[in-house]
Amino acid sequence: MGNMNLNAVTANKLHLNGNGFPAFTQRVAKQIAQYEPFGWYVARFANGWTIGEMGLKVPLERYPLLNEDREPIIFPTVEQALRFLREECLIFSVAVYHR
Repeated sequence: MGNMNLNAVTANKLHLNGNGFPAFTQRVAKQIAQYEPFGWYVARFANGWTIGEMGLKVPLERYPLLNEDREPIIFPTVEQALRFLREECLIFSVAVYHR
């Protein structure tokens, strides 16, 4: 990852999605996972599951993972969402929210 530091990665994460909420892309998620391996979640969303990282400053603040169009990435099953975090981001400690 070269000379990138956590502050630079975190600044990239704080772009806003279409609803004005902070969110981040797959590329940034993989970078952040190297520095912040805890605080990740899988949650019900629409007709599937989405993943992201919990904020540290505001309780229950969530940063959902977005695609290139800045829409949440939806996984059909919780198992597929967990597999993405394990295999792509090397995240093994994840909170699962069923509501």
